[in-house]
Amino acid sequence: GIMCFQGLQLHYNDILTLLEASPNTNMILDHFGFTSFTDEGSAAFQQLLKLAQHPQVHVKISALFRLQASSYDKIKAERLEPLLESFGPD
Repeated sequence: GIMCFQGLQLHYNDILTLLEASPNTNMILDHFGFTSFTDEGSAAFQQLLKLAQHPQVHVKISALFRLQASSYDKIKAERLEPLLESFGPD
C-alpha cells in the first residue's frame, strides 16, 4: 500500500503517473489517503474520489484518528459514504 504522509495532494500527480504506467497493478491507498477534515484535506479527498475511475485503486479504511474528525457520524457522512458511492463496497 501507499501511505501518503502529509496528504494525498502531495503525491497525487505521482500516483496518476504510476497508474498510467502500470494499469494492471493494484494500488492500495492507506488510511483514507491521509485526507483529514481540514480545507486542504477535503480538497485532497475530492482527488481521492477521482481515483475511483481507475479500477485498480483501492482505499484502505483505517486509522480513523488521522482524519481529526469530531465524531464518527461526520466520518461516516463525509468520508465513508462518498467512498462507498465512488469505489463500491469491494
